[in-house]
Amino acid sequence: MFNDNCRAECKQLLLNLKWTVEGLLDNQTTNVWNTYGGLSRLTKIVHNILRHKIRGRVADDYWNFIAGLRVLVPTLAPWLERHRSATEGDATKRSFTWVQQRLQEHSLTNYLKILLGDIRHLESSYHETAFLRQADYGQSLLICLSAVENNQATLLAELDPTLLVEGTPRYEAGASYKGYTRSPSLPGGMSTYQSSRLASRNDDGEPTAVRLQKVSDPTKGDGYRSAVRFEGSPTTSSSASACKQAQIYLQKQIGRASCRERV
Repeated sequence: MFNDNCRAECKQLLLNLKWTVEGLLDNQTTNVWNTYGGLSRLTKIVHNILRHKIRGRVADDYWNFIAGLRVLVPTLAPWLERHRSATEGDATKRSFTWVQQRLQEHSLTNYLKILLGDIRHLESSYHETAFLRQADYGQSLLICLSAVENNQATLLAELDPTLLVEGTPRYEAGASYKGYTRSPSLPGGMSTYQSSRLASRNDDGEPTAVRLQKVSDPTKGDGYRSAVRFEGSPTTSSSASACKQAQIYLQKQIGRASCRERV
């Protein structure tokens, strides 16, 4: 169960991420990695998030979670295998190096959107109280990484400030991720199955509707949220759209890399 201790852990991980990203973007350089030690610091923080409450015998080994891309995006399988072979024998280094390389090339957000978009894979990789199993915290990770990749500090305004405040009611595991759009803060007094509508936009910039449904359990208090579901057809769901865009981007990157290797 996601209790106050779990919430405090996730909050601290998010604060560490936010502070580091703000420090990188405050320098206002054309390349955020020109900041001395910036890449190393951010890699360590993302590493700590990805290994938080990971399932398995080795606490730091989240490679199996990353390797899920082989199934979700089959064209990535040979590339992932080459990385695995190059770092044979040290699972922690393998995962850490992969994250660092993806950060350096400004592509980590696209990979994570695909991984976080598959609920079954997410649940099989992490315990229920993990940072990434909490949709709003996982969403915040994507927002922070997007701010770095786009060198745009204003994107941090999309962070839900209630996640950074001690004891704020929040959503539990089991929610769907939906690109960069921030989930609104719903009042604690809402009754069971009340919902609100969120504004989203498709690839053409046209507004689409995504329904956020909150399921409460009166036996566990007003602050308890047992599930959050984003409803909509696959063509209008911002989650599906975000994953599709990420896959298209990654396939283009793979094609370019293959061309460079042949040359």
